[in-house]
Amino acid sequence: MGAQWSQFFPPTATFTERDVPPQDGRIFLITGGTSGIGFELAKILYGLRGKVYIAGRSQEKAQGAIRETQTAFPDFAGSLDFIYVDLADLSTIKPAVETFKTKDPRLDILFNSAGVSQPPLGSVSKQGIELSVPNGGLLMSEIRSPPTNDNARNYTNSKTGNNFLSAEFERRNGNGQSNSMIATTAMSDIISVSLNPGAVKTELFRHTPYLNYVAWPLLYSPKLAAYTLLFAGLSRKVAAAAMYRGGWCYVVPWGRLPATGLRGDIVDATKEKSQDGKAVAEEFWEWCEDTTRGHL
Repeated sequence: MGAQWSQFFPPTATFTERDVPPQDGRIFLITGGTSGIGFELAKILYGLRGKVYIAGRSQEKAQGAIRETQTAFPDFAGSLDFIYVDLADLSTIKPAVETFKTKDPRLDILFNSAGVSQPPLGSVSKQGIELSVPNGGLLMSEIRSPPTNDNARNYTNSKTGNNFLSAEFERRNGNGQSNSMIATTAMSDIISVSLNPGAVKTELFRHTPYLNYVAWPLLYSPKLAAYTLLFAGLSRKVAAAAMYRGGWCYVVPWGRLPATGLRGDIVDATKEKSQDGKAVAEEFWEWCEDTTRGHL
């Protein structure tokens, strides 16, 4: 119960821009950086002198976000740039990667902040993929054939899938640790961190506007959620936890490592069968690879 209470009423953020040294020379890419949490994070990183790329589908919104950020820091000659990508159209991802590679030789941190919550039933991507947790994480049968009458379940499955991809990415690409954000550390390891940014008032609820009224007392400023991402990407505690906890690292509002982590059945679902796990994350990863093959 205490863990649930702290999700709805998180303690004060203890890791903010005041706790981060200047980020000169570091390169960040933020999906969903034109509004909400991603936008607040972009402002923080720009203010820390980082080189920030905002990836999104609207150049007009991106340019507006860039102008607003530059206005907030009028004396700072930092770097903000836009890269076009529409995550509801897989064919735009590879060109976005190629565009980025022409601009910079490396990427220090990728913040996966773009998302959608409970769009109208039947909403699919250009490739026909459902846009929107049972015990054991999720049912692959529901991933292959999403429920047509339960938006909330589809959304929950998508959040569970985020955790699975994070853990499986680390298992396949990390250095023995396991935990959408990817970071390089001083140890030259790749760390993939899963997080719950917090309940905030953003455009995420544009398809369910009633939630902005019903849940108003529990919705917070997007900047607080940006602190969750800042902690996940830049706190040394995260790198240490990833090693100490055998690779699984999960961050909660407003930048904390919970004592209990994720539910036990979800953790078991991320483990290989050789580790007495369910290997659901591995199966989900392979389904994602098959679905996106030819576009990446």
